[in-house]
Amino acid sequence: MSIFNINFPSDGIYSARYSSLGLWYSNQKVTYPVPRIARYDNNVIAYLGYITEEEYNSIVAEFSSYPNYELRQGYNSIDYFGPPIRLLSAIPKGTVALAPIYYKANGIDLHKLVYLTQEQITFLKARNPVLANKTLYGPWRIPIYDYSADAEGNGANTSEISASDSRNNGSSLDVNEFSGTWSQDGWYSKDGKPIRDGSGNIIGRGVPGEFGGGGDGYRPAFRYVPIPFGPNSGVYTGSLSAQGNMVAMQINPGKPKFVTEAYNLRVVPYHSGYFKEYWKDPSETTFGANTQMPALTGVMPDKYPDLPGNAVYYVDLQMSRLSGSNAWENNFFINAFNQALGYTLTSNSYLAALKTAEGTDLAYYGADSYQVLTTQGFNQYQVGNALVLAFRNIGKIAREITSGYFGTANAVAKVMIDLGLGYINNLSVNLYSAGVNFEDIGNEVYTPYITDQLRQITNATDLQTIQEVLESSVPNIANPLDYTRIDRSAGIPNDSEFTDFVAVGQDFYNRAPNLLLTTGAEIADLIDKIQSNVTANVEAVSTANALIRQDLIDSLRVLLPYSPNNSPISILNVIGMSSGYLLQEMQKVNEGVAALYATDYGPQIRSTFSNISRYYAKVPLTTQEQSESAAWWDTQLEKEKTAYYTLIDTIMADTTGNIPAIVDHINTNYDNFTSNLYAEYRNYNLANIASSNFGDVTSTLAFIQSMPGYAADPDNVGTDLMLYGITQSNDGGEIARTVLDQGKNDAFLSNAGVTITGII
Repeated sequence: MSIFNINFPSDGIYSARYSSLGLWYSNQKVTYPVPRIARYDNNVIAYLGYITEEEYNSIVAEFSSYPNYELRQGYNSIDYFGPPIRLLSAIPKGTVALAPIYYKANGIDLHKLVYLTQEQITFLKARNPVLANKTLYGPWRIPIYDYSADAEGNGANTSEISASDSRNNGSSLDVNEFSGTWSQDGWYSKDGKPIRDGSGNIIGRGVPGEFGGGGDGYRPAFRYVPIPFGPNSGVYTGSLSAQGNMVAMQINPGKPKFVTEAYNLRVVPYHSGYFKEYWKDPSETTFGANTQMPALTGVMPDKYPDLPGNAVYYVDLQMSRLSGSNAWENNFFINAFNQALGYTLTSNSYLAALKTAEGTDLAYYGADSYQVLTTQGFNQYQVGNALVLAFRNIGKIAREITSGYFGTANAVAKVMIDLGLGYINNLSVNLYSAGVNFEDIGNEVYTPYITDQLRQITNATDLQTIQEVLESSVPNIANPLDYTRIDRSAGIPNDSEFTDFVAVGQDFYNRAPNLLLTTGAEIADLIDKIQSNVTANVEAVSTANALIRQDLIDSLRVLLPYSPNNSPISILNVIGMSSGYLLQEMQKVNEGVAALYATDYGPQIRSTFSNISRYYAKVPLTTQEQSESAAWWDTQLEKEKTAYYTLIDTIMADTTGNIPAIVDHINTNYDNFTSNLYAEYRNYNLANIASSNFGDVTSTLAFIQSMPGYAADPDNVGTDLMLYGITQSNDGGEIARTVLDQGKNDAFLSNAGVTITGII
C-alpha cells in the first residue's frame, strides 16, 4: 500500500489563515520533538524533508540497488528509505514538533515528511533546476524537494523569503511567520501572535498540552473559543474540591512520559487509575502545596518533600498496586496481598525487637556482656578443662543437676538409691534409721549424716559396682564424695570458674531448670557446642542503658516501615488503600470544602480557579484578549496565582463566625489523610513487592481456605479490615463477607470454650 494513501479532507484540516493558498495539512503530526538531522549509522546522516509520491518512487527506483536499502521508520515513525538503523541519535541542529506528516497547497502535490540521506537530496536537486540556487521550505521551515517549478511561491518559500508570486495574489507563505518561534506554551509568530491551526487551536509544542485525546494521544493545549462566555456559563459545575485538583493538574509543569518502541517514542500516561489518567508527571502537580490549605487543590503538603505532587494520583496508584490495574485481577491481588502480609509480619518482629533493644540493657537479662547474653552464660563453663572433663566422668550423677542441690552428698545419695545402689554398705538402711525422709532427701539438715555415710564407702569392689551402674569413670575414686568435687571427678586440678559442683548446680538450676539432659557426657557435649566467640567490636554495640546503640537502631529502622512511635503496623499501612480505610477522612475533607464554598469565600475561590485555568489555557473572552501576546497571558496567570495565595492567607486569618471551625475541619482531616497516604506509599516501596498476574488454581483455593484465619486476624495486622473493605455488594462479595464473619465468630467462640460444629 502506498505511503501516500490520504483521504481529503477527513484526514486533515484546511488552514483558515492561509485559505488563499489552499493550505491543507494532516491531522497526523509529529507528536514530540524530533531532530532535523538524525544519525542512523556511523556513516549515515539523514535530513528531514518533504517529498511527493513521484519523488519517493524515483528514490526507490534509484536506491533499491544499494545494499540493504529498504523502507524503514526512524524517529516518531517517520519514513526513511535507507540501510538498517544501527545507531539512532540526534545531530544538535534543532528539533521539530507538531509538524504535519502530510501537507499540500494550491499548485503543490501532496507532500510527506521523511528523512533523506545526503545522496538522496543531491539526487532530487539534480532533477529540479530551481533547487540548484535556492532552497524551498514547507511547514516548520522544513525543506521541500518538489520537481515542479510551480512549487516556488505556492505554499513554499525560499531561503531568501522572496516576494509574493502573482499566481497566489500576493499571499505567498512567509516561512518565518508560519514556523514562528517557540514560547513556553506553543508557536508564536514574529509579531507575538499565537499561531493556530485550521480548528483555531494554538499550535503547541506538545508538553503543555493535554495528552489522552485524539488518535495520536494528544489534545492541543490551547483552544480558541469563537464566542464569549461568562464566569457562570456552566463550563464547570462540579465540586470545589474536584475543581482545585483539576486546575492543579492542568497547570502542572511536568513532562509527558515517553516510551521507545522500535526506535520510536510514544507518549503514554504515567498511570491509568480508577479515577483518572495522568499524562504529565504527577509529582509536579504541586500548586497549593505550600499554602496552609493544600486540601483545596488535592496535593501533598510540602512537609512531605520526598512525596510531592498529586495526592489523588498516589491514592489511585496504591489502589492499583493491590488489584494490578484499574480493573480487578485476582491472581495479582493474591500475590500482592501475600507479599504485603509477609512483609507486615516480619517487619513487626523487627519493630518490636528494636523497641526492646532501645528500652532494655544487658543487666535486664542478667548479663554483663554480649558473650554472656549470646551463650546464656554457658561461656563460663568453657573456662579451663577440668569442668567439662568432670562432667564426662560423673555419668548419671548429672541427672540431679536441676534439683537445686546438685553437687551435694544428698544428690549423690539420691541417685545411688534411685538406681538400686542403696544396699552398698547398708546406705539405705542407715539413712532410714537416722530418720532421713527420702522424699525430702535434698534437705541440707541431712547433709552432715549423708556425707559421713558416703565417706565410709571405700571398698574397691563396691566402688567399681557404683561406677558401672552410674556409667561414670572417675579416676582413682576414693569414695562417692568424689562426685561432689570437680578436681576429683576430672582427675586434674580445678581450673574452672566454679569452686565445686555445688556452685555449678546452683548456676545450672537458675539457667536451665527444665534441662532435658540426664548424663554428664550429654552436658559436656552441650558445653562444647556453645559458640562464644564474641569480639570487642560486638561488645561495643551495647551501651549502659540499651542493648544496641541508638545510631545502629536508627540505621536499621531505615529499612523498616514507617509508623508512629515505631509501633507495629497493619497490612493497611502497606497496601490498604482499596479497603477504604481512609474514606472517612476523604469524605470529611470534601464536607469541609463544601461548607467553605457555602461561605462568601466559596465564589471567590471558584472564580480564582476558573481564571487560573483560563489564563493558563489562553482562552479569550473578548476580542481584545484574542490579540494579546503570550507575555500578557503569562502575566495574568501569575496574578491569579498570587490572588489565590492571598485569598488562602485571608481565609486562614479570618476568626469570624464558623470560618475557623471549617478550616480546622478541612486541615485536620486532610492531615490525617495525607499522613496515612504518605506512610502507606513509603511502606509499599520499602516492601519492594514484585507482584504479577501469574497464579494457578492452587493459589486461589489456598487463599480462600485461609480467609477464616484472615478474618480472625490472630496477629492483629488488619487482614480482616482489608478483606472486609474490598468485598463488593454482589453475590461473591456477600458470600465472602459471610465466610469472614464465621471465621471471626469461630475465633471468638472457640476461645470462650464453645465447640464449633460446622463451617461454610
